This record gives sequence, structure tokens and C-alpha cells, in this order.
Amino acid sequence: MESQGSEILVNDSESSQADTLGEKLGRECQLLKNTFLGVNAAAHKAFVEHPVRTSIKFGAAVTVGVAMARLLPTRGLLGTAAKLLTAEMGASFALDVGANLKRIGLAIKDTAESPAHYKRSVACMQDCLGSTLVDGAVMMTGGVIGHKAAYLGSRGVLALKEGEGWGFSERLLGKNRINLAKEPQIATLYDGAADSVFRIKRINFCKKNAITSSEGTGFFIDDRGTAITAAHVVGGLGERQVLTLSSGKRLNAYVVALDAQKDLALLKVAGPAVPKDYLKIGSEPEAGAKVLGLGYPLQSNGNPVVSPGTFVEPYLRTRSWAPAFPQSELKFSIHTRPGQSGGPILNEKGEVIGVVSMGEILPSGKKFTYAPSQDALGKFLSDWDLTVTRPAEEAIKLARSIGGY
Repeated sequence: MESQGSEILVNDSESSQADTLGEKLGRECQLLKNTFLGVNAAAHKAFVEHPVRTSIKFGAAVTVGVAMARLLPTRGLLGTAAKLLTAEMGASFALDVGANLKRIGLAIKDTAESPAHYKRSVACMQDCLGSTLVDGAVMMTGGVIGHKAAYLGSRGVLALKEGEGWGFSERLLGKNRINLAKEPQIATLYDGAADSVFRIKRINFCKKNAITSSEGTGFFIDDRGTAITAAHVVGGLGERQVLTLSSGKRLNAYVVALDAQKDLALLKVAGPAVPKDYLKIGSEPEAGAKVLGLGYPLQSNGNPVVSPGTFVEPYLRTRSWAPAFPQSELKFSIHTRPGQSGGPILNEKGEVIGVVSMGEILPSGKKFTYAPSQDALGKFLSDWDLTVTRPAEEAIKLARSIGGY
């Protein structure tokens, strides 16, 4: 018996040594063919035999989809949590795929070395591919369903409305949103103005080399890259600002005109690639007229936030409660937050009737926003007409020469 067994081992060894490269490649091709032929059955088996695991992954994917829809457009804690949740889900799936690929690689290696474990290698590869397909389909389907179900039947935008806050619970539950499908007038104004409004980020280098930054909002007033914002948002003449459009694209712009008394500043985008969407300047509205503010509060991202309200009165003559800010002449009953300074306030025609200077919240909870008058805005633009009409390079050079840069 021992000699016979030894003879078999010798023959196997000789057979193994006799395998040519063509025979090994043939076994690999047959392995792949049989694997793909049975992958559907393996996927069905993975789905049926592990219903609990599949349900958990589907629920997690739906949660991630909801988080992406509701929380990713915001910044701060909520936006970070949504990004971490999405990253964790993606990392988990990537690890599973990596483990399956490792098993597939070992199965292919075993088949190349010897046909003894051929059937086991086929079964292993089918299980790996089947489970990967099921996991990918479940996660993708759950994510899409969660994303769509977050605002089913609505086209919503973040909003700052009277009586509603901007805290954790409001943004998490989506209370401070406006369904544009149910507000056609706001939807028309928003669609026509959103691409003209941008976020401004200014970086300051302090004496101790510490870097501080401030943010605000601005909007384009022509198709040559000319924009308006509040003076307290930007630095001095000739300073560079970073503009972030609603699409996420970033542009460099420079301060080409400044009036601290009116709290107005003029920007010019550097380079020929400038947005073509812009807003027109309108006339002063009547008291009680509906208005809509657009801007980027500090805890927002993506599309601008809307602030619906009304125009209260044409002239506000005293500002003793806010001496650090310039005198404003228009008062609006809209809710604005830090980061929205410099944003446009639109009338029902979509024309700019105010540039946000500052906001106020009374002890009673009533919210107001102040802006320079239309006369002040018109005079500011006429005084700096040269910087508006000149090309960007000339306007920036002129501003730097005036500002001493």
C-alpha cells in the first residue's frame, strides 16, 4: 500500500510539473467562465441566506442618502457629521470589496498551481462576486431612495423665516426650508438670481502671523465680472478676495471701489472667465412690498439661503444701538445671519433694492435687516463708473494705485 501511494504521489508530481503555461491559462479561462455563469445564482443565494445583514445595510444606505440630501448642503457640525457618515459607509464597502478581491486572487493562484481545488475555487469566486454585487446594489438603491425620499415631491431650499431658527434641530429636521414647488413666486426669483450670488472669503494675516478669515456674500451686476458686496466684508482697495459660486467654482476678485460710510464695495473678477449671470438694480419699493434676500450664512454651503419678508420703511435715521456700523437708510422685515452681509435683497421683479448691511434681533424675537438706500447705491456706482466700465486688469491697477498697493 505504501509503495502504491508513493507511486501516486510521484505521478501527481510529474503531472504537476508537466503543466505548461497554456494549460494553466486554459484552467484560468475555464475558471472565470464558470464563475461568471454562476454569479447570478450566487448573488441570489447571498441575498436570500443573509436577510438580516442585507436589511441592515439597506437601512444604513437610506440613512446616508437622507443625510446627504439634508445635511451635506450645510456646514459646521451637521455637514461634518454627514460627510463622516458617508465616508464611513464608503470605507466599509471598500473594505468588503478588498477582502473579496483578496479571496479571488488566492483562488486564481490555487487554480494556476494545481487543478485539485478547482471546484472550491469556483465556489469561492462566485460567493465573492455575488456578495459584492448584492452589497453594491443594496447600498446604491438605499442611498438613492433615501436621497429622493428626504424631500419627496418637493424642491426645497434652505430658508431663514420669521419665527424659525437656524440651530441643530431646525436644520436636521428640515424645518427651515421652503418648498419651491408650492411657492412659485419665490421659485421664479430664486431661479433667476441664485447663479448671480456668491460667497466671499477674505483671509487676513495678523501681526503675529496668525491667520483669520471672514466670510460674506456678494452678487454680480454685469457680465464683465463686476460685483457688489458690503464694505465691512472686504479689506482695502486692491485686496484679493476668493469668490465661491453656487456651482462650487472659485474665482479671484479684487476690491476696486470702497465706501465705508455707505457700507458698499465694488469687486472685479480677475481674468476673462467671468460668469454671465447678473442682477439688475431696481428702484426703491413701497412700504409693505414683499422682498426676498439671498445669501450665505456661516453654516451653509452649496446654494444660497433665502430670507423672505417685507420692506418696512424707506428711511432709518438713527443707529445709536450699533455705532460700529455705518448709517443705513432702508429697513426690511427679514431674517439674516452673519455671512449674509453684502447679499442682495430683491423685489418682486427680481431687481436689487438693497444690499444687506446688518441684521437685528429684538428681545421680542422680531428680526430686521438694514441696507443702504437706492440713492446711495446709485451714487456709489456713478462715482466709480470708470472701474465698472473698464476691463478687469485696468480697474484692479487703478484701485491698487488709489489704495497705495
